[in-house]
Amino acid sequence: DKTFIRRVVVLTTYQTLEASYRQEVNKTKIECEWCGRLFQKSKLRYHQTYFCGPEAQRTEKQMKAQRKADYKDEAVKMMKIGGTTTNIALNPLNAIRSAATSALRRMGKKKGKDT
Repeated sequence: DKTFIRRVVVLTTYQTLEASYRQEVNKTKIECEWCGRLFQKSKLRYHQTYFCGPEAQRTEKQMKAQRKADYKDEAVKMMKIGGTTTNIALNPLNAIRSAATSALRRMGKKKGKDT
């Protein structure tokens, strides 16, 4: 009369779940014949219309955004650090991390003085 219920507990991380999810999603993607990247069927048509292939043509707005990015890259390359031209890439996340770290350090110093 005793019924045993079998339970399985799986401990995992987000990264493991994400990797498994990506493997399943990639099974439905189609490879672009020009660049080899994988896209969903609906996104592949857009990619080949505006970005990749012999007949791809960007819209005016897309070209303007690309020009702005090119100008920014050129401006950074023109900056000279230590007398040499640099290839620094501007990354706003680095600035945010740096500001947060500095703030935490200042808070730690204030706590140390208060005690």
